Parts: sequence; structure tokens; C-alpha cells
Amino acid sequence: MAAPLLFCTAEEAKPFVHKVMAVKLQGTDESLFNLVESRAGPRRDAEAQSQRQSQRCFKRALGQDEAFGAEFIGAPEHECQAWALEMQARHNFIEQDLIGIADARSARDGTLLIQFYGRAPGLECGDDKGVFPRETETNTWHGFRIDYREAERVSASLQFGASEVVYPVYFGRKEELTDERGVFDVARAERICGGEES
Repeated sequence: MAAPLLFCTAEEAKPFVHKVMAVKLQGTDESLFNLVESRAGPRRDAEAQSQRQSQRCFKRALGQDEAFGAEFIGAPEHECQAWALEMQARHNFIEQDLIGIADARSARDGTLLIQFYGRAPGLECGDDKGVFPRETETNTWHGFRIDYREAERVSASLQFGASEVVYPVYFGRKEELTDERGVFDVARAERICGGEES
């Protein structure tokens, strides 16, 4: 199963990564994320004899005190984004256009930065809703700072939700749904997407 990549960009965020990885996908013993430990990434050559062997370069679960590599510590967001685009083009077990970043802020407040790559062209969502992502927002990354426990809901909506419903909420109402701390209200966004709130 394809999974989005999770990057740790701050040493102090390592304990937080354990919290993120402890949230299991419903009905499994695996996290939503592929934990990126090395900049080398999975091999595509004859040495990687199978897709399963290539996938093993990422962890989908961590033991309580299990150590893990974090070669992206100190990396800016754009390095994580570029690496993700390169790797997802090579390997079909990496979820397309969605990553998580555990950064210094994550260590302080328990939020996770979710990044979604919006591709052109924008989706026409009706006269009253507009086009999302807007033309100026395509072929670029969009960040949503969220409570880490909401990552699966965000992933499901952005990757598999009806674009004409999800995009006007996540992109068109992002400012309205982001609080004074810069945290996106996933629960409210999902209520709006579900028609429970306007």
C-alpha cells in the first residue's frame, strides 16, 4: 500500500515522530506514513531485488524507544519537497503529492506540517465556489499545520475525497479554518465537506 513520506527536520522532534508513528491506520499495525531515515532513498537498480525490499528502507512502525535515522535534520521544507517528488516518481509505494514534516514547532506544540502538492489545472468547482487550487496555486506545495492525530483524515480527503467538495473547503476556506496559532481545523473542515456545517 502506498504511504506518504514523513520527514523529521529537527532533533528535538524525534520524540514527536514516535507519537505520529504510534497512530495506526484503522485495522492495521502500521502508521499512515513511510518514515524517511536516509537521503539515499530506496534503490531502483538490480540490487533492490523486489519492491518489498525497496520498501524496507522506510519504517511504517516504531517501537516505543526504537532509534531511527533522521538525515533530514536541519533541512528546509523545500529539500523535503523536492526529495519527495523525485522519490514518488521512481517508486509506486510512495503516496503521490503528500508529505508530513515533524519540525521544531512540532516538538513544542504537537502539530504536524502536512504538505500537499497541487497540480495544474485547477478544478472548476461551480460559479459560487471558483477554481481550486487557483491557477497561481498549482504546481506548488500547500501547507496545513494540523493536530498530528488528524493526518489520516487530511490524507483521505486530499487524496481520495471528491475534489469538487474537498478543494473549495481546504483551499478556498483555508484562512477561515486556520486559527490564530496557524493550526488548520480539520474536524470543522470535514464537517463542512460532509454537509454538517456551512
